[in-house]
Amino acid sequence: MSCVPRSLDDECQSGVLTAAAARARVFGRCGMSRSTSQLLCAPADLEGHLGDDGRFYLLDFSRVFPPETPRKDMPNAHLYYLLRPEFVRSYTKPLCSDAFSGFIALHNYKEDNQEVVEATNHLRNEVIPQFAGELAQLLLEAREKGYDHFRNFRLTEAIHLKGINVRYMGLLRKYITQLDCRTLLLVEVTMCTSSPGERVSE
Repeated sequence: MSCVPRSLDDECQSGVLTAAAARARVFGRCGMSRSTSQLLCAPADLEGHLGDDGRFYLLDFSRVFPPETPRKDMPNAHLYYLLRPEFVRSYTKPLCSDAFSGFIALHNYKEDNQEVVEATNHLRNEVIPQFAGELAQLLLEAREKGYDHFRNFRLTEAIHLKGINVRYMGLLRKYITQLDCRTLLLVEVTMCTSSPGERVSE
């Protein structure tokens, strides 16, 4: 099947992408000058293609969700250090998928970037510390239900449900005082950072 590139404007106007963006609570910007920049309902590099079957296809969803505040020691971090969809959907306002990118360099970049900075601070300073207490309670309840229940506790899934990236497990552990919970987090961090050949079997 062949595809023909197509502008996303029609799909945004028809409400197809607008509804999806509203559910995800994201938006994008497009245009390399103040006079042509426009608000989109998707990141500027999301691709739309019309297939020869008459159906509309979207490609390149890698930057649908906004970046965290980029780290200065990590080049182009805005391309891969992204906020989780669970967090973005629960945040107080929609965020720009194109924040900290060249797509908004000439239009409204200060406001869009600042909103992402505020969201990142909210995640780190409020969501994660609050969830630390909740996680300790969840683990306690799992342990009380028996060894098998505790052993099968899905730690990564629980963290993701709160919109927290697994790369924040170290920060999450900082706010936890219970030894069992801290130990479990340390084991999970070790497993996530080890290569498959280095992992110890059960």
